Amino acid sequence: MKELNKTDRLFQKFRITGGFAEYFYEDRGAVCVNNKWGYIDRNGEIAITPEFDAAKIFCENSAAVMKNGKWGWVDNNGKILVDCQYDKVLGFSDSRAAVYKNNKAGVINNFGDLIVPFEFDEIGVFNEGLAPVKKGELWGFINVKGELVIDIKWKRPKILSDMLYYMSFTEGLACVQVAEKWGFINTLGEIVVDTVYDSVYPFSEGLAAVCNNMKFGFIDKSGKEVIPLNLFAGLLFSEGLGGFIGSNMKWGFIDLSGNIVIEPLFDQVHPFGSGIASAKIDGKWGYLDTKGKFLVEPKYDMSFGVFDNVTCAILDGKRQYLTGEGKILFIEP
Repeated sequence: MKELNKTDRLFQKFRITGGFAEYFYEDRGAVCVNNKWGYIDRNGEIAITPEFDAAKIFCENSAAVMKNGKWGWVDNNGKILVDCQYDKVLGFSDSRAAVYKNNKAGVINNFGDLIVPFEFDEIGVFNEGLAPVKKGELWGFINVKGELVIDIKWKRPKILSDMLYYMSFTEGLACVQVAEKWGFINTLGEIVVDTVYDSVYPFSEGLAAVCNNMKFGFIDKSGKEVIPLNLFAGLLFSEGLGGFIGSNMKWGFIDLSGNIVIEPLFDQVHPFGSGIASAKIDGKWGYLDTKGKFLVEPKYDMSFGVFDNVTCAILDGKRQYLTGEGKILFIEP
């Protein structure tokens, strides 16, 4: 597996947490053929025979797959690594994966050994050696040994309640709430950015989006507001660019200093990957370069982010994989 930079790891974990299959990673992309899931390689050839009921993206040389309502893992050749036995799973990260049985969560290692018993209500994705864990309505953090290292006393972002990733540490900091306001803690559980915001997002490339009174801006890890709170929305930074909504309520991209690089002209955008971002205009999705020029003209009904220069899009109800420049690799039958 290639060495991941911080931005790669950030978006990789976001996608795993969401359970999306619409991303190409580690030279494999999940495809559905005759209602069964398998994987293609970078050439668009079937690499793992479609025989599963559901599939997630590859991570750390394995992918979670479902058979008969239960989840397990396969390697990049389709060999079973962990038997399909779990009700719900998250992808491997830091050689650990959260698994669920009977509405309780535990953790296995990459050999399939249970290293944290089924004692938590929820467990998120490991990142930087820590994973969020939930008991009742509150959250804390465990390390890769399963030891509780940050007490279970924190709330999670309400607006992001369906994304376990947003409780994870990124760039050494995690979002927390105190008295209905949000800030950040470090890996010792100490508040290092005061809880003064209505909402916050994880750090990426040294900056985090924050919101007060429905206006967004970006802070650095000292809590300094680097980009003033005068935007109407903000995305995670990737490859030096972050999505934002301007006063016209359209999306564009700014750089790390807050300068507009791509004017806000779009109905919706996804973060940049491999120098390419998907953008929606007049109801259709296409693919932009870092100057805001369409490499692939808008024609798709749905698009997902570009990763490793491969993306997934939907046209006329069919999923297809293509390169960021528009070369078709695979169209599902």
